[in-house]
Amino acid sequence: MTADIHSLSGAYAVDALDDTERADFERHLAECPECRAEVASLRETAAGLSALTQTTPPASMRDAVLAGVRTVRPLPPLPPQTPQAPEAPDVRAVGQVVPLRRRPAVWFAGLAAAALLVVGGLAWSPWQHQAQRLAEQQERGIVLEGYSPFKRSDMRSPILADIGAAHRRTPAQVVLRWHLQHGIVVIPKSVTPDRIRENLDVDGFRLTDEEMSTLDGLYMKPWS
Repeated sequence: MTADIHSLSGAYAVDALDDTERADFERHLAECPECRAEVASLRETAAGLSALTQTTPPASMRDAVLAGVRTVRPLPPLPPQTPQAPEAPDVRAVGQVVPLRRRPAVWFAGLAAAALLVVGGLAWSPWQHQAQRLAEQQERGIVLEGYSPFKRSDMRSPILADIGAAHRRTPAQVVLRWHLQHGIVVIPKSVTPDRIRENLDVDGFRLTDEEMSTLDGLYMKPWS
């Protein structure tokens, strides 16, 4: 397996790997607590979706959709294509085996991740921030939802405390603001009214580029 084996968590959670990939990933899973936690979170999300109650959409939705369709300008018809001769077989040498092209594992991971991102997102925090992975999702037009932002963060980190003090904000507000400035939808969980109000009050300040870079650098760093 390649170094991107960590990206197969989504595909593994929805059983979208072939036998070889599954066996390789399960060996990796035994040694990677981060991937085990991510797989467990994805499966928990999928199980929760199965318990959702079906709701009948309002009658006005159909009219609204049809009205929107009528405003879309249709594409012109495609020109007729000239049939092309089949490619010659790749015969390199007598007795030489030409390997078949194997479907990329990342393709399966992308499909599985896209399906889960639409409904549940991924556990995300400065300590789990993968810049390349985030960029790839955004290039595909996928809006990442980061859940468990506090559970996955070292809320006692002096770095969070120092940045918060500079803006007169709490470490929790710093974590939420970091998500928003990365374009990540973040939904913190709280049942305390004061905490809920605090979590909503993150629009009155902005982290500097240097502060964002410092928080990005916390990926996989040990907790204090």
